[in-house]
Amino acid sequence: MKKRRVMLKLSGEALASASGKGYDEAVVRDIARQVKRSVDAGVEVGIVIGGGNYWRGRTGTEIARVKADQIGMLATIMNCIYVSEIFRGEGMETEIFSPFLCGAMTELFSVDKANALFAAGKVLFFAGGTGHPYFSTDTGIALRAAELGVDEILLAKSIDGVYTADPKLDPSAKRYDTLTMQEMIDKKLGVIDLTASVLCMENKIPLAIFDLHGDNAIADTLKELEERMNKTISFMQEEFSAIRAGRANPHVLDRITVDYYGTQTPLQQVGNISVPEARLILIQPWDKSLLREIEKAILTSDLGINPTNDGSVIRLLFPELTEERRKALAKDIRKKGEAAKVAVRNIRRDGADAFKKMEKANEITEDDLADANEKLQKLTDKAVERIDKAVEVKDKELMTV
Repeated sequence: MKKRRVMLKLSGEALASASGKGYDEAVVRDIARQVKRSVDAGVEVGIVIGGGNYWRGRTGTEIARVKADQIGMLATIMNCIYVSEIFRGEGMETEIFSPFLCGAMTELFSVDKANALFAAGKVLFFAGGTGHPYFSTDTGIALRAAELGVDEILLAKSIDGVYTADPKLDPSAKRYDTLTMQEMIDKKLGVIDLTASVLCMENKIPLAIFDLHGDNAIADTLKELEERMNKTISFMQEEFSAIRAGRANPHVLDRITVDYYGTQTPLQQVGNISVPEARLILIQPWDKSLLREIEKAILTSDLGINPTNDGSVIRLLFPELTEERRKALAKDIRKKGEAAKVAVRNIRRDGADAFKKMEKANEITEDDLADANEKLQKLTDKAVERIDKAVEVKDKELMTV
């Protein structure tokens, strides 16, 4: 059975760091992982990369066009070397071809060699464009695609398709679901240059345009879900802190606030709190007029301790817990832990539903969906592990006499 063979076109700018130059390694690694899923599924992948993160020869006016284009060719070789190494780090075998000799850094392009390496499962990089000035990397990828009989060229763009106008500038711009190559040429949509368009049209090579950063929606959703899980765990830990274990723990006061000149203020912000003995907390307000307010706040809380006041310091003496009381509190701790895990799993369900909707709306692929759910499960497992650890620590604290 003939394997599917595709060519992927990446712009140099897509690889760049925030400065617009060099590389953003996280972006390149994410591209590598996406490509690896296709390679693992048996797809043969060839890649052409522009050099815009280093050099855009057409905007230069100081040197001749031929020399500017030659610099651009070398920029694409640098990009292919870097990206190829990142791909290797993600577990893929790679080879770099160029249309001219470049020492030991690349292989001189040969259709037979390329076909043999595709068959061996390698990801192939085609650097240096066509090897001639005045031809863009668009033409370079169209030429290699025609020579190697690829099934499709994939163009990574900053938007998710072809529009009647730039959707960032014109909100009324309409997205084309499909276009013939002739329509693309006639409408002057500028997806690829004219030479490349004609090459693709004559050789019946289809183009597919996708948003290179289309999984940002996945990343943003995962970040939001992780924040919700973290808040769930923080709330549980606050509840744990309020449960006294027969030992003086200043965190039992974390949720107590005092009326400080008309503003409810955390107790820790109106005085010094210390633990001079294992079962004693001392509260020394910076403003002694707050002594009564602090006592009132403690008495109306669920702390269950009667404060004593000597006119300058409030003392909280924690009685030892009975065995029966310790067991009851430990049971309550485990119950709160289970409630937190249920909340985390509900968050996971919300995430899975959100990703499924994205896939149904064709915002992400089936592979993206599987990857998103895998990452979501890892977040969930990590959160559950943190909950179990917190329960274990609090349980040990309660049962230690």
